[in-house]
Amino acid sequence: MRWLIAVAVVLLAAVAVLCAIVSRSVFEPAYQGRALSQWLIELDSASSEKRAEANEAVRQMGKRAVPFLVERLLPGTPLWKIKLTQLLQRQSIIRFRLPPLTESAMDAARRHARVFAACDALGPAGSGALPALEEALYKFRDFDAAYAMARVGEKASPALLRASTSKDYFVRISALYFLHVLRDSPETLSVSATNADFFRRSSAQERMMLATWLPKTVPYVLGAGSNSVPTKK
Repeated sequence: MRWLIAVAVVLLAAVAVLCAIVSRSVFEPAYQGRALSQWLIELDSASSEKRAEANEAVRQMGKRAVPFLVERLLPGTPLWKIKLTQLLQRQSIIRFRLPPLTESAMDAARRHARVFAACDALGPAGSGALPALEEALYKFRDFDAAYAMARVGEKASPALLRASTSKDYFVRISALYFLHVLRDSPETLSVSATNADFFRRSSAQERMMLATWLPKTVPYVLGAGSNSVPTKK
């Protein structure tokens, strides 16, 4: 009898995992035979060629990528995973080595960064992700979320206006900075097809923001060349 219970538990676990994989593959877009989740990993590759390929893949998927990116940015642990873990832990016939239901802070930060990079690659096509990016800006206080919002263009202005009234100083100045950029120099947000290094560009934008709004904290801004440009005191 115990043997039959063990077999039933294993079969139920296999069916649950299979259903989750199938449902995920239905909603996750792909390009050139590779799922979006695989391309996301390449967005922070050390290879500029791989980053460029990943950016092009995301652009080709376009709006189809948005629902999956939103789910990746602010996910909760799926109910099926919680129930399955509880079921397997409740029985003692077969011991399973189960992964934790929560990810580490480092893994979460890496996941967020890849989603921001993908939204950057989408540009205006990523407008559907604006609510999630706005929530991420509040929740994670991540400048890259504001940067990705601004890359959508003028459609991001209402969300940035809301963020500009936040009680959180970092959220507020990030939003104010990009409202300023969208109004006065939107050309700085345009990205050439060959420039796929989101993290370098967003870091440069963040330094510029800090130099603009916190001149006492950041004494200079790195220019395009090797020379630095002092900020006004």
